[in-house]
Amino acid sequence: MIALYCNSKENMSMPQGAKSGTGDDSPAGGTSPGRVAAVKAKFGFIGVGKMATAIISGMLESGITTADNVIGSAPSDRNMGPLKEMGVQTTHNNLEVAQRSTVIVLAVKPQLIWPVVD
Repeated sequence: MIALYCNSKENMSMPQGAKSGTGDDSPAGGTSPGRVAAVKAKFGFIGVGKMATAIISGMLESGITTADNVIGSAPSDRNMGPLKEMGVQTTHNNLEVAQRSTVIVLAVKPQLIWPVVD
């Protein structure tokens, strides 16, 4: 299950002249066709299993953000290896993720949502 929460609207703006990702493939603001400009946000992932890792990888590869603007947490080190290889910050502390992020992604199994949020 993936759930999103944004702590702040001001940090979600696209840089001026950047491509909005609305289907217009003309270059704008220095972006190449089919790519979007980086978003000014800190992304936090609570739960870093296969789905979260795939989303993070896609965000980094597409240029939406950089590894230094992403942090992920999990209860153990088991799933953190791929994130560390991408240069993403990792922790075991969900509160740290929430405090350091403007966009929080809950990427945990549905039965774990309430224990994680509590």
